[in-house]
Amino acid sequence: PFIDNPEWVNLIWSTTASLNDQDLAGISIYPNPSTGVFQISNLNEPASVTVYDVSGRMIFMDQMTVDNRFSIDGNGMYLVKLDTDLSSKTFKVIVK
Repeated sequence: PFIDNPEWVNLIWSTTASLNDQDLAGISIYPNPSTGVFQISNLNEPASVTVYDVSGRMIFMDQMTVDNRFSIDGNGMYLVKLDTDLSSKTFKVIVK
């Protein structure tokens, strides 16, 4: 079917971002790497932050405060997941 309709390939294998990905597209976490204190920029709505270690264990979970800061104790690489009512995004951060 792809010979007669090559546009079907893009319908199946397209890598376009979903609406949920675009909702949090402008958000970033800095500084990265850090000594353990991180700031979230361009977060204009309530969100929860969950931090996982590389083994997948949840080590921290909380609602974002007014200043959009959170801290991680311990060195290494962590995954930070931000969740809002309609979307979520995961970041890789390093604590040294």
